[in-house]
Amino acid sequence: MNRTRAIGLMIVVVCVGGVAGMIVTSITNHNGAAITFGLVTAVAVLCQLVATTVGNELRAGTSSQLEHSAARLEEAICDLVGSGADESAVRDLVRHAVRLGRSAATGNDRPSAGPDLPALTSPAGLADHTGDGQHDDDEPGCRSPDRGR
Repeated sequence: MNRTRAIGLMIVVVCVGGVAGMIVTSITNHNGAAITFGLVTAVAVLCQLVATTVGNELRAGTSSQLEHSAARLEEAICDLVGSGADESAVRDLVRHAVRLGRSAATGNDRPSAGPDLPALTSPAGLADHTGDGQHDDDEPGCRSPDRGR
């Protein structure tokens, strides 16, 4: 259960108890106690509003940060490919790192099954799609530095 749901559940319990307390204390003619239960319930509802608003704001900020980080990662991949690394090996390495991060975030000691770590090749081992004995600059996904991005 995440924190927002735990807070929400706690607020519901406080509100149900507060309403029951207001009813019982009103019936028994304890007006001061009824007002106290009402105030506690109102504060609990305000706390729920604040928690929901803050949680939504944090999620909205995280989305734009993720997009920025993804763009920086793609740029770094293209820089590596431009400097001679095999693009498919770099992308396999990134996929493996993502799997490792996800398994660590979930508390899973063993990362999900996937291919072994790729070996990044030297410029001499890069792909030659045209058969001219030279590395092709237009690898899928990234452009060479002289052609722009």
